[in-house]
Amino acid sequence: MIFNMTPYRRPITLVPVPTLEKSNYTYTGAAITPTVTGYDSALMTQAGTASAVNAGTYSVTYSLADPRHYRWADGTTEDKTLYWTINKARYSLYVAKTGTLQYTVGITAPGMLSASDAASFSLNAEMRYGRFNVSVGSVEEMAGPSDGVSRFSVAIGLTRNYSNTVTDYMTVTLTYTGGNGNIMETESKLVTVTE
Repeated sequence: MIFNMTPYRRPITLVPVPTLEKSNYTYTGAAITPTVTGYDSALMTQAGTASAVNAGTYSVTYSLADPRHYRWADGTTEDKTLYWTINKARYSLYVAKTGTLQYTVGITAPGMLSASDAASFSLNAEMRYGRFNVSVGSVEEMAGPSDGVSRFSVAIGLTRNYSNTVTDYMTVTLTYTGGNGNIMETESKLVTVTE
Protein backbone atom coordinates (compact mmCIF):
# COMPACT_ATOMS: atom_id res chain seq x y z
CA MET A 1 0.00 0.00 0.00
CA ILE A 2 1.33 3.40 -0.98
CA PHE A 3 0.48 6.45 1.08
CA ASN A 4 0.58 9.97 -0.21
CA MET A 5 2.77 11.83 2.27
CA THR A 6 2.49 15.26 0.65
CA PRO A 7 2.56 17.68 3.57
CA TYR A 8 -0.41 19.97 4.08
CA ARG A 9 0.22 23.51 3.01
CA ARG A 10 -1.89 26.20 4.48
CA PRO A 11 -3.33 28.36 1.69
CA ILE A 12 -2.18 31.95 1.33
CA THR A 13 -4.75 34.48 2.48
CA LEU A 14 -4.88 37.87 0.81
CA VAL A 15 -5.19 40.92 3.08
CA PRO A 16 -6.51 44.32 1.93
CA VAL A 17 -3.80 46.98 1.66
CA PRO A 18 -4.50 49.79 4.17
CA THR A 19 -5.45 53.10 2.57
CA LEU A 20 -6.09 56.58 3.90
CA GLU A 21 -9.58 57.98 3.44
CA LYS A 22 -7.98 61.44 3.41
CA SER A 23 -4.31 62.45 3.34
CA ASN A 24 -4.42 66.26 3.59
CA TYR A 25 -5.60 68.21 6.62
CA THR A 26 -5.30 71.74 7.96
CA TYR A 27 -3.96 72.66 11.37
CA THR A 28 -6.72 73.29 13.92
CA GLY A 29 -4.85 73.22 17.22
CA ALA A 30 -6.36 69.81 18.06
CA ALA A 31 -5.07 66.31 17.40
CA ILE A 32 -5.84 64.92 13.94
CA THR A 33 -6.09 61.17 13.39
CA PRO A 34 -6.56 60.07 9.78
CA THR A 35 -9.04 57.28 9.14
CA VAL A 36 -7.36 54.18 7.71
CA THR A 37 -9.42 51.71 5.70
CA GLY A 38 -8.32 48.07 5.75
CA TYR A 39 -6.31 48.14 8.98
CA ASP A 40 -6.75 44.95 11.02
CA SER A 41 -4.63 44.70 14.15
CA ALA A 42 -4.98 40.90 14.11
CA LEU A 43 -3.34 40.63 10.70
CA MET A 44 -0.84 43.46 10.66
CA THR A 45 1.18 45.82 12.82
CA GLN A 46 1.20 49.60 12.65
CA ALA A 47 4.23 51.82 13.26
CA GLY A 48 4.81 55.51 12.80
CA THR A 49 2.69 58.58 13.45
CA ALA A 50 -1.02 57.80 13.37
CA SER A 51 -2.08 61.04 15.09
CA ALA A 52 -0.55 64.52 15.30
CA VAL A 53 -1.32 68.14 16.17
CA ASN A 54 1.31 70.27 14.44
CA ALA A 55 1.70 71.04 10.75
CA GLY A 56 3.99 68.65 8.89
CA THR A 57 4.13 65.45 6.85
CA TYR A 58 3.82 62.13 8.68
CA SER A 59 4.04 58.45 7.79
CA VAL A 60 2.51 55.23 9.04
CA THR A 61 3.94 51.82 8.08
CA TYR A 62 1.95 48.58 8.06
CA SER A 63 3.60 45.15 8.22
CA LEU A 64 2.02 41.75 7.82
CA ALA A 65 2.00 39.87 11.13
CA ASP A 66 2.45 36.53 9.35
CA PRO A 67 3.97 36.99 5.88
CA ARG A 68 4.31 33.19 5.46
CA HIS A 69 0.57 32.72 5.32
CA TYR A 70 -0.70 36.15 4.39
CA ARG A 71 -0.04 38.52 1.54
CA TRP A 72 -1.32 41.91 0.62
CA ALA A 73 -4.10 42.02 -1.95
CA ASP A 74 -1.54 43.08 -4.56
CA GLY A 75 0.39 39.82 -4.01
CA THR A 76 3.33 41.37 -2.14
CA THR A 77 4.53 40.97 1.42
CA GLU A 78 6.61 44.12 1.74
CA ASP A 79 5.68 46.78 4.26
CA LYS A 80 3.21 49.43 3.14
CA THR A 81 3.87 53.06 4.10
CA LEU A 82 1.20 55.74 3.95
CA TYR A 83 1.92 59.45 4.07
CA TRP A 84 -0.37 62.19 5.32
CA THR A 85 0.01 65.93 5.84
CA ILE A 86 -1.25 68.65 8.17
CA ASN A 87 -0.97 71.95 6.32
CA LYS A 88 -0.41 75.25 8.04
CA ALA A 89 -3.57 77.18 8.82
CA ARG A 90 -4.17 80.14 6.54
CA TYR A 91 -5.96 83.39 7.06
CA SER A 92 -8.04 84.94 4.32
CA LEU A 93 -7.36 88.46 3.15
CA TYR A 94 -9.62 90.77 1.18
CA VAL A 95 -9.38 94.44 0.18
CA ALA A 96 -12.43 96.68 -0.23
CA LYS A 97 -12.56 100.24 -1.51
CA THR A 98 -14.40 102.37 1.03
CA GLY A 99 -13.99 105.86 -0.46
CA THR A 100 -11.84 107.99 -2.74
CA LEU A 101 -8.37 106.49 -2.38
CA GLN A 102 -9.50 104.80 0.85
CA TYR A 103 -9.35 101.06 1.38
CA THR A 104 -10.04 98.59 4.15
CA VAL A 105 -8.19 95.33 4.42
CA GLY A 106 -10.22 92.60 6.08
CA ILE A 107 -8.49 89.67 7.73
CA THR A 108 -10.17 86.45 8.76
CA ALA A 109 -7.72 84.69 11.02
CA PRO A 110 -7.50 80.96 11.72
CA GLY A 111 -10.00 80.03 14.41
CA MET A 112 -7.41 79.13 17.02
CA LEU A 113 -6.22 82.77 17.18
CA SER A 114 -8.02 85.23 19.40
CA ALA A 115 -8.54 88.99 19.36
CA SER A 116 -5.42 89.41 21.47
CA ASP A 117 -3.40 88.06 18.56
CA ALA A 118 -3.96 91.26 16.56
CA ALA A 119 -0.52 92.40 17.64
CA SER A 120 0.89 89.35 15.83
CA PHE A 121 -0.08 90.75 12.43
CA SER A 122 1.66 93.42 10.42
CA LEU A 123 0.53 94.78 7.08
CA ASN A 124 2.53 96.38 4.32
CA ALA A 125 1.26 98.01 1.11
CA GLU A 126 3.45 98.93 -1.83
CA MET A 127 2.65 100.63 -5.13
CA ARG A 128 4.15 99.11 -8.27
CA TYR A 129 4.87 102.42 -10.00
CA GLY A 130 4.89 104.83 -7.04
CA ARG A 131 2.02 106.92 -8.40
CA PHE A 132 0.39 107.08 -4.97
CA ASN A 133 1.73 107.49 -1.45
CA VAL A 134 0.48 104.84 0.98
CA SER A 135 -0.50 105.26 4.63
CA VAL A 136 -1.25 102.04 6.51
CA GLY A 137 -3.15 102.03 9.79
CA SER A 138 -2.89 99.57 12.65
CA VAL A 139 -4.53 96.14 12.84
CA GLU A 140 -7.80 96.33 14.77
CA GLU A 141 -10.34 93.77 15.85
CA MET A 142 -13.58 93.62 13.89
CA ALA A 143 -16.99 92.77 15.26
CA GLY A 144 -18.37 89.60 13.71
CA PRO A 145 -20.68 86.65 14.24
CA SER A 146 -20.07 84.36 17.18
CA ASP A 147 -18.65 81.54 15.09
CA GLY A 148 -15.26 81.16 16.76
CA VAL A 149 -13.40 82.97 13.97
CA SER A 150 -11.25 86.03 14.68
CA ARG A 151 -11.58 89.00 12.34
CA PHE A 152 -9.36 92.05 12.02
CA SER A 153 -9.17 95.08 9.76
CA VAL A 154 -6.62 97.64 8.61
CA ALA A 155 -7.32 101.02 6.99
CA ILE A 156 -5.20 102.18 4.04
CA GLY A 157 -5.19 105.74 2.74
CA LEU A 158 -3.59 106.89 -0.52
CA THR A 159 -2.53 110.31 -1.83
CA ARG A 160 -1.72 111.06 -5.44
CA ASN A 161 1.72 111.92 -6.74
CA TYR A 162 0.26 113.12 -10.07
CA SER A 163 -2.26 115.82 -10.89
CA ASN A 164 -3.98 113.81 -13.61
CA THR A 165 -5.90 110.57 -13.17
CA VAL A 166 -3.60 107.57 -13.12
CA THR A 167 -3.77 103.85 -12.47
CA ASP A 168 -1.38 101.89 -10.29
CA TYR A 169 -1.23 98.49 -8.63
CA MET A 170 -1.03 98.02 -4.88
CA THR A 171 0.32 94.83 -3.35
CA VAL A 172 -1.00 94.30 0.17
CA THR A 173 1.02 91.79 2.21
CA LEU A 174 -0.09 90.54 5.60
CA THR A 175 2.57 88.94 7.78
CA TYR A 176 1.97 86.82 10.85
CA THR A 177 4.81 87.36 13.34
CA GLY A 178 3.42 85.35 16.25
CA GLY A 179 5.05 82.33 17.79
CA ASN A 180 2.71 79.70 16.35
CA GLY A 181 4.70 77.94 13.64
CA ASN A 182 1.53 76.25 12.42
CA ILE A 183 0.20 79.48 10.89
CA MET A 184 1.05 80.47 7.32
CA GLU A 185 3.47 83.39 7.59
CA THR A 186 2.37 85.63 4.71
CA GLU A 187 -0.62 86.31 2.47
CA SER A 188 -0.80 88.85 -0.36
CA LYS A 189 -3.39 90.54 -2.56
CA LEU A 190 -2.93 92.67 -5.67
CA VAL A 191 -5.30 95.61 -6.03
CA THR A 192 -5.78 97.88 -9.03
CA VAL A 193 -5.92 101.53 -7.86
CA THR A 194 -7.70 104.18 -9.90
CA GLU A 195 -9.12 107.36 -8.43
